[in-house]
Amino acid sequence: TVPRAVAAAAAAALGCPRDPSAGHTLQPRAATEQVPVPWPPPLTGGRPELRRRASEALDLMRDPRCDAGAAAGGTLKFGDAVRLVRQASEGEPTVALCTAPVGCSTKAEAHLARELRRSGRVPDGFAAVTGAPLQEHSPSVGQRGTWEIYRADPLDGFPDSIVHYGQLVRFGQRPIGSDRSHGLLLSCEPPSEGGGSGSSYIVLGRPATFGYPDPRAEERKRFDAVFRLMPDHGPAAEAMHLEGNPVDLRRPVLLVPVSPFAYLHGPRYLRVASTLKDGAIAGVDPMDRTVLVDGGGRELLVEAAKMPLFASGVLPAAWHIEPLILPQEHVVACEQRRIQAHTGLPRALLGRALEKPPTNVRSSVPTSVAALETTFARWEHFRCALLPHLKARGGLAFAMFRKALAINRPVAITSVDLLHKAVQEPGAEAGPLPDEACLIPIEQVVAVLRNEYKIKVCDEDLPLLGRAFAFSGSADQWDEGEWGEVTALLDPLGGEGADLIDADLLADAVRGEPSPGRHRIFERIYTRLQREVGRGAGTALTVRCLEERLASALDPERPGMRIPELLPEELMNVLPLLRAHSGVPRYVFVRWMADVCFHIPTHSQLMARMREMW
Repeated sequence: TVPRAVAAAAAAALGCPRDPSAGHTLQPRAATEQVPVPWPPPLTGGRPELRRRASEALDLMRDPRCDAGAAAGGTLKFGDAVRLVRQASEGEPTVALCTAPVGCSTKAEAHLARELRRSGRVPDGFAAVTGAPLQEHSPSVGQRGTWEIYRADPLDGFPDSIVHYGQLVRFGQRPIGSDRSHGLLLSCEPPSEGGGSGSSYIVLGRPATFGYPDPRAEERKRFDAVFRLMPDHGPAAEAMHLEGNPVDLRRPVLLVPVSPFAYLHGPRYLRVASTLKDGAIAGVDPMDRTVLVDGGGRELLVEAAKMPLFASGVLPAAWHIEPLILPQEHVVACEQRRIQAHTGLPRALLGRALEKPPTNVRSSVPTSVAALETTFARWEHFRCALLPHLKARGGLAFAMFRKALAINRPVAITSVDLLHKAVQEPGAEAGPLPDEACLIPIEQVVAVLRNEYKIKVCDEDLPLLGRAFAFSGSADQWDEGEWGEVTALLDPLGGEGADLIDADLLADAVRGEPSPGRHRIFERIYTRLQREVGRGAGTALTVRCLEERLASALDPERPGMRIPELLPEELMNVLPLLRAHSGVPRYVFVRWMADVCFHIPTHSQLMARMREMW
């Protein structure tokens, strides 16, 4: 059909820049060929070839809906390829938000590495982000200036696939090079010093793969690549009341990073460092606000500055979002080629002898969209398919999903007398014990998704799941868990000998964290419960304490008490109990509450649920 052909051709155009001197044949990569690669990905031809591919024009054009209102279809949708443009003002040129190819802007990379090194972070694994001037004779910035919009939380409470003001989003970019599996995300991270006193945050690109962000990373760092699109502070008074409405492509937006809120540093907004001597950046020479990009001239530095007060009269820099589409003539040629190959007299006469359509993008033949997607995009598709399905089953569905993954894992059975002698109750701050890790083969994950939730994991995603959530060194546990008998009942997907999957790590990554500080709230509730039951800061709560506390707070027979949505028995049933002790450390409590509240998008709704339960 036409939509499928359009989607395939658009993905192919975005993934393969125009190369007039070479062929344009694309060969889909098998999933088994995707192996971890160093950053940046290697590219034959060196830095000149990298720069050429990054800057050459794409077969995409500005979408006419940019000039239409939301009521006339001028809305922004997830998955759109867009260009972020800041219009010319005060003698400064029009610029587009771009990434500088790795190694092509040594000054910008040295500046970012210095900021990272000063604060103890690893000065590696990033790409510089700049503002590239758009010249009238060359209005395109190629692949390095083309971004794709991803939904940060599939259960954020906003309807449909339309981007709204205030909604959490991510801006991704397809990598440049022979290996297209690793994506790049626009990221905003704190400076080396002075973040709480108003210093500008640094803006850079970070690689993202299947399973991003890692749930084992620090909680605040999980929001480095999350942004909000907010209405500009223009003269229109309605700008203050647009939050929650669909983004209007006719008016500019503020790119507000979420990471400063996670660090409690106040709001910031993305801007290009001014080249004028207006004191915008105290103590910095105007020439130091630009960087030299090989083959592209001087480009402007990008930073996340402190948001000015609305009543101050200072207007923060705003960006126009321009969706990009495939030209209509390419769509028509693609559809004509499809009709010629699959309908009418050629199909009737030749039948099986009909020649196989060539896999050539320039011949407008639809190719596999999956073959062109990054691993991060495939991960987002997986989450967007599973999480809404779980939400439709109720508030305890995610906790039951975690238990379904672990239901067949091997558990050592020990007598009660030996438990009291050999097992020591964990403390409140104890981490996961090695013998409590929930390790299962990838075949069991596939079976649970297929049998319990009617979701089929395709062959391309199997090795990605295995690499992202494998527990290193667990291959020798196949015999211990008798997984050979389990996998014999399933399709031969991975085979005996592969590392097992950490089911808890997989579930934590799928669930994610809807908003900054949510886990911190659960930790404070745990501390409050410790004080209420008279336990010390280092003593863990027990299952009996939690059960009695829930029974007193959610007693449906108490006068004036309405029937709670979740009964105490239901909540306790989803708490993992297959342990050698009855202690509930802090990390188990936080995971339990996060699973129960996975479908609650806003902070106010979360606090109402916590007041009801505790």
